[in-house]
Amino acid sequence: MHALFHPRAFLGALLAGVASTLAASLDWVVALAAGAVGWVLARDRTAALPLLSSSSGPPPLPLLRLAGWLARAVTALEGAILPGEAVIARRLAASLTAAVDAALVDLGVPPALCEDGGRGQAAPALAARLGCDPTALFRLLRAGAATGVVRVVSAPGGDSADDEAASVRFGPTSLTVALAAGPAAAVAAVYARHLGAAYSRLADAARRGTDAYSLAHGGVPFWTRVEEVGDGATFSSAMAAAEG
Repeated sequence: MHALFHPRAFLGALLAGVASTLAASLDWVVALAAGAVGWVLARDRTAALPLLSSSSGPPPLPLLRLAGWLARAVTALEGAILPGEAVIARRLAASLTAAVDAALVDLGVPPALCEDGGRGQAAPALAARLGCDPTALFRLLRAGAATGVVRVVSAPGGDSADDEAASVRFGPTSLTVALAAGPAAAVAAVYARHLGAAYSRLADAARRGTDAYSLAHGGVPFWTRVEEVGDGATFSSAMAAAEG
């Protein structure tokens, strides 16, 4: 493949072109076109994300359907041309992304990062606000930066691990903003407090002939625990987002 050809940049530009005929509002056409240009020039998907999230309203339904179709097409193409081992590795890596997103929401990191206008915060200061261990939170934020849900604002400095943790500042991306409140935050909260642990017990549930959720949560049925921890409204919001 030619060094200057980047599939993601091509898809971004293609999506912006098709959006110009399907989008119902001009602001989304402009946002998508700007995002595609940023993707092509920067060759970095995180550079385009703030532009894509700058629209004043939700994207039109035809555009969402087109984006979903393109995503499924790319996934099918990936499965057809990549070795099975590579596809499985990427599928398993996706579980880390989900776990990181859920952990950040459960700790309250996204709204905290969004409060200062995106200037960035170091892990020790953020940990003090959220009641976390600074070293462990620093590792989690680095994982979040690797998966694109947060970004590194300042480069590390100092010679020790403590110096590095104190010098690196993390800021929000458009994904952080989405996880700070609303449907995406509800989905991540349900995963963090309910589904993540259950998914890890699927094999045990199959061996024992029981359901994974009860096994992971001390025998308490799903709806009982949802009501006990006061997550009824959160679960309803998550389901509405998923049905979307």
